[in-house]
Amino acid sequence: MLIKLATFYLTSFLFIYSSCNNTKNIEFQEYRENKKFEVRGSESIPVMSDPSPNSNFISWINKNVNINIINIINISRDKYKLDNFENYWYYVDFDNRKGYIFGEYLQEKKIQYDYRQNCKLDFPNNFKSGILNLGSNCESIYLDKNGNFNYHFTGDCKGWGRILKGKWIKENNYIRLSAILTEGNKKDEIELCSGSHYSEYTNSEKNECIAKYRQSILSNFGKYPTEFYVDGYLKIDETIMIEVDLKSKLANDKNTKGLLNISKEKFTAFLECETIN
Repeated sequence: MLIKLATFYLTSFLFIYSSCNNTKNIEFQEYRENKKFEVRGSESIPVMSDPSPNSNFISWINKNVNINIINIINISRDKYKLDNFENYWYYVDFDNRKGYIFGEYLQEKKIQYDYRQNCKLDFPNNFKSGILNLGSNCESIYLDKNGNFNYHFTGDCKGWGRILKGKWIKENNYIRLSAILTEGNKKDEIELCSGSHYSEYTNSEKNECIAKYRQSILSNFGKYPTEFYVDGYLKIDETIMIEVDLKSKLANDKNTKGLLNISKEKFTAFLECETIN
C-alpha cells in the first residue's frame, strides 16, 4: 500500500481522482478521540478547501508533523472512496488556516512516553524523589523522598570526589536546597585527592594535591578548615527546563562567596524520578 501511495503522490499530484464524491453530501461530526497522527509514508500531504481532491489546494503538511498540533476539528460520519482507498475526511485547523485532509494519507502516531518528564508535571507539588544529571563525570543531585539530597560535585564516575549532603523542602513553585559545606577536614581531602577518571593517585600525588587544596582555602578564606552555608533551588522555568541555582557563602561572613556556585543552569529531564501521583 505504501508503494502505491508514494506512486500516487508523485504521479497524480493528488488531485486527479476520477471517483470524486459530491462534497455537498458529506456530513461531518466533531472529532473527540484522543489519538495522534502523522503523515503516512515519506511524502508531504495537501490540505484542501473542500473534502475533494478536485477542490482548491490550501497548503502542504510535512512529514512528522503531529496532526493533534494541527488540530482536528471534525471527521466525516462515513468513509469515502478515492481511487482504491477508502477512509474518512478530516477537517483541520493548520497554521491559522482550515481545510480538509483525506484519512488515507495519515497513520496513528505511537507516542513513547518518557516517564522522566512526569516529574515536571505540577512541579514541585507532584515531586517525590529524583536524580538530576548535571554534566560529565557523574556530577548529579539526588533528592530522596525523606527530604535529603546528595550533590556529587567533584571527582568522577568511579566514586571518587566530593559529596555535599543537605536538606530539601518545597517552597511555592520551587524546591529549596540548603546545606553546610566544610572545606578542609580529613574526609574532604581524601575525597578530593583520590585520583582521576583514568587512575588512582600515588601517595606523592595525593600529598601534593592536599597541599595545594589547603593553600587555596587559606589564601582565599584565611582559615583552614572552614565552613560555608549553601543555599539554592530547583524549579521549572517558562521553557519547561529544569533550572538549578546554588550559592555558597562563608559561614562567618555571608558577604564572602564560597567556591561552590551554580548560576541558573538549565537541564532537560531527571535521569530517574518518582512522583506522588
